[in-house]
Amino acid sequence: MSPAPKRNQSSPARETFYSGPEAPTKPGIYWFRDEASLLERMVEVSLTTGNLTVWWRNQERSVTKLKGHWRGPIPQGQTSDT
Repeated sequence: MSPAPKRNQSSPARETFYSGPEAPTKPGIYWFRDEASLLERMVEVSLTTGNLTVWWRNQERSVTKLKGHWRGPIPQGQTSDT
């Protein structure tokens, strides 16, 4: 008889998922809520000339300049908010 599968193991994608106030450290799609808003927005963090940036309020900004709460990166295929 084989042992029962362990149900509390986290998936590899979950282990690399970050949630907190520190800026992302790698490119990807993230949820971001700035300090002045109650709504989260999905943003794409890109590596631009050696810096991680995001298109925010009609301009490209360094992720280190944005203050708020980050969640991600969102695994590909799971970017729908529905």
